[in-house]
Amino acid sequence: MPSFTWSTRFREGQWRAFRKFILEERRDADSRISTIMAEIDRIGEIYIGWAVDSEGVRTEERVSFAVTPANSSLGKLVQAYTAMGGNPFDISAFVGPDQNYEQEDSVSSPIPKGGVLHMEDMTYSPDSGPTDRDGNFVKFKESRSGGRRIDDQAPKIWEKIRKARGWVTQEMRYKRTRIEEQIIKLCDLREQLQEELDDIAWAMAGDLPPEVGYDPERFNERLSVGFVAYYFDAIFRVPDPDTYSVTPDDTAEPGQPGSLNSNNLAQYPTLMTDEADEKNTAL
Repeated sequence: MPSFTWSTRFREGQWRAFRKFILEERRDADSRISTIMAEIDRIGEIYIGWAVDSEGVRTEERVSFAVTPANSSLGKLVQAYTAMGGNPFDISAFVGPDQNYEQEDSVSSPIPKGGVLHMEDMTYSPDSGPTDRDGNFVKFKESRSGGRRIDDQAPKIWEKIRKARGWVTQEMRYKRTRIEEQIIKLCDLREQLQEELDDIAWAMAGDLPPEVGYDPERFNERLSVGFVAYYFDAIFRVPDPDTYSVTPDDTAEPGQPGSLNSNNLAQYPTLMTDEADEKNTAL
């Protein structure tokens, strides 16, 4: 069993081992941040602008597309894509769902439908199964083609499309599909790296390089590593009232700083003290 696989049920020895690990990892936070930010800059970023209707709601009509910087990995891929006749609006509706450089304060949402594709108005009955499977985006509304029904013309349509597509399969893959997949994967990677950067920023609270742009209104400092460490320290042991530090001291009298905080610990039945044969182990 790996050392840190527990979640809500653990003893003090396990907590102390984990506490030591996460606090020591703070020393590598700056280098991790530098590596992540360099990778994000290398990947670049895609911005999409959507048209707004008369009520200030984003429509599905895309009206602008930009990649920054131009020499980034995404910039080079988009240049290659357009050089081979591709339309950037065809790549994906949400290659950069968290950004919109044309957002106005009066607009209800920076991206249409909140950037989530899903079925809507779905009902189910034991007799007929699921019905009304219209999607929230125009492209996926089955009602446009008569709903869920057997189309007698489908085989004829497919045969003609198959013949029209068969002789350019490799060309479609090279000039469209492969590059579109690479662009989407890089956008996904950028999003994952940004989430990792946010996790580090949350853990480190204000102890960060200024370029990270820590926002105290976005991150709850009481969920930072320092606050979480003190939270559990104070459950297991009595804190020093003057310094608010917690140093375990098995020789301290009950109620004195460092002694077992029995009254507080009793409120958490899944947090346990150590038995004699569990000392010095995180298992």
